[in-house]
Amino acid sequence: MFFNHIKLAWRNLLRKKLFAAINIFGLAIGLCACLVIFLIARHELSFDKHHKDSDRIYRIYTEFSGVFAGKSRGVISGATNFLRERATDIDMLVPFHEYYTGVVRVTSDEGEIRKFDADRKAAVVGPEFFELFDNYHWLSGSLESSLTKYSIVLTESQAGKYFGEGNDPDELIGKTVVYRDTVKLMVSGILADPKFNTDLYFTDFISFETAISVGSYPGFYDDWNSTNSSSQLFVKLHADRSPKDLEPELRLMSEEYIKRNERNTWNIAYKLQPLAQLHFDLELGIFDGERGAVNVLLLKVLGLLAMMILLAASVNFINLETARAGTRAREIGIRKVLGSSRSNLVVQFLAESTILSLLALTIALPLCQFAIVFFREFIPVGVSLNLTDGGTLFFLVGAVLFTGVISGLYPAFVISGYAPVKALKAQIYSESGRNYSAIMRKALTVFQFCFAQVLIVCTIIVIWQTDYLSNRNLGFSSKGIITMNLPSRENDSKKQVFMNELQKINGVREVSLHRSPPSDGSYSSSNIKYNGGEGEVIHLVTRKNGDVDYFSFYDMPIIEGRSFIPSDSVLEMVVNRTYVEKLGFKSPHEVLNEVVELNDHSYTIVGVINDFNFRSLHNPMEPLAVLYEGNGNCVGIKLGDLEGTARLESLLAEVEAAWNSVYPNVDFKYSFLDEVIRQFYESEKRTAKLISTATVVSVIISCMGLFGLASFAALQRTKEIGIRKVLGASVGSIVTLMSRDFLVLVLIASLVAAPVSYWLG
Repeated sequence: MFFNHIKLAWRNLLRKKLFAAINIFGLAIGLCACLVIFLIARHELSFDKHHKDSDRIYRIYTEFSGVFAGKSRGVISGATNFLRERATDIDMLVPFHEYYTGVVRVTSDEGEIRKFDADRKAAVVGPEFFELFDNYHWLSGSLESSLTKYSIVLTESQAGKYFGEGNDPDELIGKTVVYRDTVKLMVSGILADPKFNTDLYFTDFISFETAISVGSYPGFYDDWNSTNSSSQLFVKLHADRSPKDLEPELRLMSEEYIKRNERNTWNIAYKLQPLAQLHFDLELGIFDGERGAVNVLLLKVLGLLAMMILLAASVNFINLETARAGTRAREIGIRKVLGSSRSNLVVQFLAESTILSLLALTIALPLCQFAIVFFREFIPVGVSLNLTDGGTLFFLVGAVLFTGVISGLYPAFVISGYAPVKALKAQIYSESGRNYSAIMRKALTVFQFCFAQVLIVCTIIVIWQTDYLSNRNLGFSSKGIITMNLPSRENDSKKQVFMNELQKINGVREVSLHRSPPSDGSYSSSNIKYNGGEGEVIHLVTRKNGDVDYFSFYDMPIIEGRSFIPSDSVLEMVVNRTYVEKLGFKSPHEVLNEVVELNDHSYTIVGVINDFNFRSLHNPMEPLAVLYEGNGNCVGIKLGDLEGTARLESLLAEVEAAWNSVYPNVDFKYSFLDEVIRQFYESEKRTAKLISTATVVSVIISCMGLFGLASFAALQRTKEIGIRKVLGASVGSIVTLMSRDFLVLVLIASLVAAPVSYWLG
């Protein structure tokens, strides 16, 4: 019986090739979207789930309130001993510190010294780190013997980077790695590269004893003053304990911090974050600054889009099947007269829809591979289609069955419910425009086009927003400016030599030496005190440092007062309008020559500039103070008018030559400031691309369904069309007649979509 159903279903599909093709292609696109989203979601949800008892692992983070409000993923280093002495609900307490390596130097077997750029993939750890995160596999060395004084443990890929690929891990033991030109460490262990997804992306593991010996962290174990985001503390709770059980100890730790830091103008609290949430915390972020945390809302939107696209494709199937139900009326009537039960007919129709779904899957798989490549900038590294994976196969089987059932269930019950007498007398046709199926078909068509039009409006809004973010005037000039960071450990006298070399280059208009450009993703804030007529007030103010030419270089006019006068004894600052308003002054002129206190030093406000966006446009405007610094570490180069790419490449080559003449042992790196700023909005650009693609797909599916319905309607009314033409009807009038009903449905969909789109916008 089963194979008989399959055979009949296959024949029915071949009999109506056009409608089968429309259904198959629409379902293929929907299945492709669902499969891609499944692969992305499964990848993102798998991070750090492979560790033993991962559901009992938490990170302690710091929450500030008061004058300074915000969160830090770090804690004071004194927290480790405090909790170790008092907390009884903890199974394991694991501190570690992110470590900035500086330039790394290794010596090859041939005596060649190789240098590598600094990165932040190093961590200071103790043996308990690998006990808590127990999925690391040791290729050489061991947990018990490797993390000793002046030792380093490397991952396999990092060891290959330092010493060359293909080395036996045992032969690498004893090799030397030098950090920051002074920290000399011996390789004592090699770890296999993690085969699991993890946000603990560290490749260099330095022992605690080493960090203490070289003095990298003063007060390493018992510092109660500084909260550094690089100082991490993880805990593993007892199996029978919950996060609430640890809250009393965390409150005591907060009280101890406040007691030891009475001069602070903010309060502090310590909170627990489950290990599974690290990957999705946009505020605290993850360790790998190049990737960023994942937006859970975006994942949910992706899933919703995929389901809606699949539903739109299923609507096509339902509409076409119920529309052409009359053509199968006699078949149903004969089957019922010959004794076929309704359940058999339902199974027959579900078999047809499932075969369609299976055929759609054969198209969806290559489409999925193409989508992964096309959206590579959006899809995380590591996402791939592996048909040998059990979870993927389970999803594919479930998706095919689900799609087959949801698409075929309604048509199956409607068509199998026809009375045999009406079916054999072809009375189904005469009722097709007035029955429940026709009303349902129209409602589904309205839903389909409503969804498509809402997506169109959302796409337009997202594109407008992205264009606004990318092209809005930020309040300073960024076009034609390149920036580069000078080596921090080189002689300061070389800075002026390099600046002089730059000014000799034809095509360099201006140069400026400062700590950072007006906006580059980095910023620092400080509490600034002002003692005015209403008493002392304290504000959290973002700080920038620049030289005398800083404002003219970035085209930020001083609207009141003046720029800096270089001096070693007089401290000056220029502030923005927002800070003027925070201080309570009505006009910028009134704030001039007022004195504020920063880090126990008195600064005189000598100038006011307009507000500019020193952070992403997602952030509100904040108070800003620019302090004088004539010996910064960032060089800004403003280029003149260049004609063509060749001239730009030639100019950059001259800048690189000047760099190499002053800093021959340091790699030349630069960035265009406008490109750096545009990267703030890469997420919006990716979202716009995604929603645009979903919109195009949805519109195509909807139009395919409408085309199928119109084609079938034309076939049903062939005789009517012929008679009308004989009686003199024009092609235009016939097209209008045939299109009228469908245009009414699209118009109704527009009326429904308008308020929905307005609400979403």
